[in-house]
Amino acid sequence: MLWAGAAVIAACLIATVAAAGTSWIDTRGLVFLVWMCWAPAAVGIALAALLPPDRGRTELDDRVALALRGHLLGRELIRLLLCLVAFPVGAVLLARLFGVFDDALYVLGAPVARAVFLGLLPVLLVDRAGQLRVGRVSQMQVLAVRVGEAWRWWGAVPAAAALAVVVQYRWPALTGLDAAQLLLGALAVLLVVALPEEIFFRFLLQTRLEAVLGRGAGIVLVALLFAASYAALDGYADFFRLDAHAAGGDYAVSVAAYGVLGLCYGYLWARYRNIWLNVALRTGLLTALVGPAIAM
Repeated sequence: MLWAGAAVIAACLIATVAAAGTSWIDTRGLVFLVWMCWAPAAVGIALAALLPPDRGRTELDDRVALALRGHLLGRELIRLLLCLVAFPVGAVLLARLFGVFDDALYVLGAPVARAVFLGLLPVLLVDRAGQLRVGRVSQMQVLAVRVGEAWRWWGAVPAAAALAVVVQYRWPALTGLDAAQLLLGALAVLLVVALPEEIFFRFLLQTRLEAVLGRGAGIVLVALLFAASYAALDGYADFFRLDAHAAGGDYAVSVAAYGVLGLCYGYLWARYRNIWLNVALRTGLLTALVGPAIAM
């Protein structure tokens, strides 16, 4: 699984670079991928591998294994994958439903579907095992949220470095934006995208796939699923059209972009098990990307 997934991502990278200047992706788009996806991912992964030394790593792995003890991982993975499949389908159906009331409301389809199928249902069905008792937290929630070990905050360095690469590239577009609007946009990105997606893909799905397949295979497979979910809803492909161009080019570009970023997010999570770092990095990268649109 590790080598097969890595081969898919590598093939998509090669195909994307080779297709620069064609109908798949123009030269400007390739430069965008370099600075928004590939360079920050490379910087983040390299620094996370170096900082700090592997002090406390074995103990952290033991705590994860203890937190998952007694969980029916196969059953939980099936539930998570069903939620992932329901996400793009639900987004389309909800968009059409909202559009019945007002054409402008169709944009709520994806955010609501993300909150339900990547946030609420997975946490309820998997992490909380269906229990609604107020105040109940799982051992994994304690591990991921209550980060007491100082070395697990070293992940802020690779996260900040990756974000710095993106910000310096996007700086001309971000200069002069209203600070209040930008902060409001960052809050929206945090609540609507970064938080539910990092909880689903890293905290819930990757942790269980690592336990079943191994750390490397878990990171790579979740990166591919992460890219596939964005290919379904983002501008790279029309998921329900499935024409030759989408299947041949747009999905490859999606894997080359989101798949590589997914490797960075996944490694950051596997290295430090600090959900705050993942959420902060996702929020920062997305805000840098959509900041000008937020201001408009």
